Amino acid sequence: MRILFIYPSWTQIYGSYSHAIKARGYMPSLGLCSLAAYVKNKGHEAKIVDIEPEGKTLADIIQTIKIYSPGIIAISSTSPVFPMARLLAQTIKENFSIPIVIGGAHPTVVPEQVMIGRVFDFAIIGEGEETLLELVNNLGDKESHKDIAGLAFRANGNVIINGPRPPLSDLDTLPIPDRRLLDLDNYTFSIPKKGIDRWTLMMTNRGCPFSCIFCAARTIWGAKIRYRSIPRVLDEIKEIVNDLNIKHINISDDTLTLTQERTKELCQAILGEKLEFTWEGMTRANTVDEKLLQLMKKAGLVRLSFGI
Repeated sequence: MRILFIYPSWTQIYGSYSHAIKARGYMPSLGLCSLAAYVKNKGHEAKIVDIEPEGKTLADIIQTIKIYSPGIIAISSTSPVFPMARLLAQTIKENFSIPIVIGGAHPTVVPEQVMIGRVFDFAIIGEGEETLLELVNNLGDKESHKDIAGLAFRANGNVIINGPRPPLSDLDTLPIPDRRLLDLDNYTFSIPKKGIDRWTLMMTNRGCPFSCIFCAARTIWGAKIRYRSIPRVLDEIKEIVNDLNIKHINISDDTLTLTQERTKELCQAILGEKLEFTWEGMTRANTVDEKLLQLMKKAGLVRLSFGI
């Protein structure tokens, strides 16, 4: 089946500051690249449209759908961009009868809310790979939808929210996110000592043990930390740096240095492979010390962000 993944436009939420935000640069959707790689690995086709950096209009999206003729459309949404995701879905519904599924942080937190109004046919709650694949494989079998964990859907006019899907236990079973489905030249950012340069995101783990009130990470990924193996992480870094020629990576783990020994192991592996790239990440102040920071810098770290 052909699956069209769409990330909505979002600079409207910044009002008069939207031009400044666009000048800052764009962040690629790691989630859509991961989902696309997963369904492709299981025999389906995938296409990604990232509306904002591609400069697409709603009319362009309608034309893309006509040409690509997907069996299902998957839209990703955080809470700030949900109004644009909803408008996008409404426009698609006015022109096509193709099923639409929404996933991401917003439907994970408030699935009942996103299903109001009959704009979205399905919502994925939490990690999306297995849930999306089950939905795609059983799209025409409405009776089976009630058995798909992590799915919200509509039946006889009622919104049904199935039980949660257990988090993936082995992240090494996931394919490397398919960044080739994006125009990688669209994604640049201001990088210390480099200026504006191409960049991408990756994750080496999922899960967060903390309960910060401003963050949905624990709701999306769960409290238990699940790590990818260091060799698997290196495989992805090598593809990014050597094959895609991207020399800066945002390692988007929710707490990069949560386990100092693992961070040290990753840094030593990067140094051992002589991989030449810069990187950054996010962490908490109580999970670093001077010795660790020195090693991270030696391995290419140029920026570390702390939650306040």
